[in-house]
Amino acid sequence: ASIMAVALLVYVNQTSLNAALSPRVVPSSHGEQQQADLLKYIRSNTPRNASFAASMPLTSAIRFVANRPITMHPQYENAETRRRIKVVYQMYGLKPLKTIHKLLKEDIQSTYFVMEG
Repeated sequence: ASIMAVALLVYVNQTSLNAALSPRVVPSSHGEQQQADLLKYIRSNTPRNASFAASMPLTSAIRFVANRPITMHPQYENAETRRRIKVVYQMYGLKPLKTIHKLLKEDIQSTYFVMEG
């Protein structure tokens, strides 16, 4: 009986630990539901080494929830980060797709760009 209790306790603790270590998004509005769906999609359908460029709030969520590399990080401030931010925010302008592709691929080595609408 005591072995069964120990085994159950280990299982419960491991399950709780896995849940704690696996970040989740709990949406409370339609926009948050869309972001939660996006993050689940990224986590399930992209390679673990795929890098992402997006707005600052979204890159933070991608890094934390989907556990994917990001090409710019809002926590770090230096010349290279400022340059990357400037490149990413150029994507929101009306630039030709060839230009956007070149900037993402060659300039900041990003695999994906997520544009919020």
